[in-house]
Amino acid sequence: MPIYKTGRTKDGKTQYRVVVNYTDTNGEYKQLSQRVYGRTEAKNAEAALERKVQEKEFSKRITLRQLYEEYIATKVHEVRTSSLNKTKSILKNHVLNTDLSNQRIDRLTVPVLQEWKNRLGQKDIMISTKNNAIRELNALLNYAVRMEYLPKNPLRNVGKFKDAYFTAKPEQYQYYTLEQFDRYYQAALSCRRNLTDYACCVFFYLLFYSGLRKGEMNALKWSDLEGNIFHVRRSINQKIKGYEETPPKNPSSYRDVKMPKNAMKVIEDHRALLEQTGQFTEDWRLCGGIKPITDTNLENHNTAYAELAGLHHITIHEFRHSHATLLINNGVSLLEVQRRLGHSDIKTTMRTYAHLYPSTEEATLKMLENL
Repeated sequence: MPIYKTGRTKDGKTQYRVVVNYTDTNGEYKQLSQRVYGRTEAKNAEAALERKVQEKEFSKRITLRQLYEEYIATKVHEVRTSSLNKTKSILKNHVLNTDLSNQRIDRLTVPVLQEWKNRLGQKDIMISTKNNAIRELNALLNYAVRMEYLPKNPLRNVGKFKDAYFTAKPEQYQYYTLEQFDRYYQAALSCRRNLTDYACCVFFYLLFYSGLRKGEMNALKWSDLEGNIFHVRRSINQKIKGYEETPPKNPSSYRDVKMPKNAMKVIEDHRALLEQTGQFTEDWRLCGGIKPITDTNLENHNTAYAELAGLHHITIHEFRHSHATLLINNGVSLLEVQRRLGHSDIKTTMRTYAHLYPSTEEATLKMLENL
């Protein structure tokens, strides 16, 4: 690892050319060099180049699993817990449980990744799930490029799955009509044994008439209710042990949602019962009390209510779909549906609900003929 004088000087200092020779893990001869002024600077440059060689060669030797561990340790400070858990789940289920896990990242060539994609394509899962796996692996390898562990991301040349790979029709979301929800709610009321049971009744009633996300409803406090308006300012993310309070999903999710008179009557009756405990405060969760209702408790009640009412089961999130369907079937504009649901992009609302709007072709033709 020599240091050469070049014969040039600057500001009274001699210029040196610092050279570090090494053989990479593929057995190829490589060289790094740098020109600096001053003997001390040359020694420092030599040490820096040696560290760079060590880091460069180490990065080539790390496996995909080692890269994953480093990546997750970085993301934990950058994303919500729910998003991080989703990333971890996808990578563990579709990447780390394959032979890619112990592969050195510098050996993840396009053919190797194409073979992994081919095996993924043979799985009996939705095309969206397959593309989620590709998206998460792509983000992981982009991190490797960003850290200069790889010169480029080979997965970019592999690409995502196309519709041609997928033959089954995607499932339509389920929802309750107004008549069905009335049956559901009457069944829920008949199951009341204590305050928790009644809080679950109120939870599903307000979901149906507000369109809030589960986490948003769970996070609502009595102090967030002003007149007939819900001020949506936070969300709840339930974890294995306990829960965490987070901001809403996106900036558009900060919103005010007006509630109809029938919902306000349910809320007032609920408050009267809570006040009888003698411990009620405005800081209590609107549904749940001191703590939000657990996801397990909600789903158990949801299943019981649907069975008792003789209805098909819908997920908790599908009460949000039920609300949107109720609005659309009663002529509410797509823009207002977007605002009420807190979608950040009208495209999301259109993609999910536009098919519910009746065709306007005849109305358009009639308008043109009357001009």
